[in-house]
Amino acid sequence: MTTIVKVDDIVAYESVITAGDSIITDDFDKMMKLPGDAIAVYAGCLTSAQYLQSLDLGEFGWAEPPVTPKKIAKLLHEVSAIVKTQGPFAPTWVWYGTGWAVLPEKGVYGLGSGGDYAVGAAYALLDASFEYDAHTVAVKAVAAAMKVDVYSGGTIRTLHL
Repeated sequence: MTTIVKVDDIVAYESVITAGDSIITDDFDKMMKLPGDAIAVYAGCLTSAQYLQSLDLGEFGWAEPPVTPKKIAKLLHEVSAIVKTQGPFAPTWVWYGTGWAVLPEKGVYGLGSGGDYAVGAAYALLDASFEYDAHTVAVKAVAAAMKVDVYSGGTIRTLHL
């Protein structure tokens, strides 16, 4: 799974790809460029599918990818993503697998198996007497979630929306 947290205009996320209780890789960028210059950071089965497509499958003796775009489309109902469309007033969206919702420009939001942990940590940091900026809060929140969520880990990456 994944930990993704949005704090105001910063999205922080980690890089582990799991399959069941096995770690496939701990350094995969879960950000994807979409048509129309949109950007998505995603959690769920699609992260594993995208990782498999990025491999040189001939190295493993596979004639074709085990996960095709058609199979990826079937997996979308098991995916969550934060999607930013481009433009000065373009909203940030969240995909739950069953439909879209608009996220508020400011505030905290989390996705993935560690999303709730990251949201809790972000609110604790924002409520404390520290003067952290959104970037610092988002990174620290994902780091805290990685300590308690066994399906999160690796490198923390950030995206400014």
